Amino acid sequence: MVPTNKSIDTLVTDIYKVVAEKKEFSKEAIQELADDIAKRLSFMLIQERGRPTLRASNLGTKCMRQLWYSIHTPELAEPLPPKAIIKYSYGHILEAFIIFLAKAAGHKVEGMQDEITIDGISGHRDCVVDGRLVDVKSASSRSFDKFQDGSFEKDDPFGYLDQLSFYLAKSGDDPLLRDKDIGSFLVVDKTLGDLCLS
Repeated sequence: MVPTNKSIDTLVTDIYKVVAEKKEFSKEAIQELADDIAKRLSFMLIQERGRPTLRASNLGTKCMRQLWYSIHTPELAEPLPPKAIIKYSYGHILEAFIIFLAKAAGHKVEGMQDEITIDGISGHRDCVVDGRLVDVKSASSRSFDKFQDGSFEKDDPFGYLDQLSFYLAKSGDDPLLRDKDIGSFLVVDKTLGDLCLS
């Protein structure tokens, strides 16, 4: 999977082509995917988490009171039910798989899970593809439609745009980024398997 001079504009088409061709992947590439999935699932299922802090992933929380309580009194929160943990694990698995396919499609994928810190607030960006910051999201079919038709930019119930903006705020001094002011979402419909880049 040697990166070529691909354009991010063909990312979705190129991923579909890789899947349609049913090409063989190297053992190293498959092992890298397996290790990435294992690491993500370990975080979701096994590892103890420390006390919650303000992070890039919760900057877009619409209710500031909810955010305050989640950080200052986490012991009062109800634990996630097992079915929710399983549901959220899908997103981690799909993210790893889609990044794997982007690499297999010949796109330059780097900066995966690099930590970004601004004023003591940290987060981990998903990756940089062909010089552009990319946040990979899994979505229900209804949410996917909002990404695909662009209405997501006006109605972002999960605060994803705030998270992407946070990562872009540090882009000026990032040598991996060619597009310093643009970030994209690579979205997979977790029900139907459709992809879009928005």
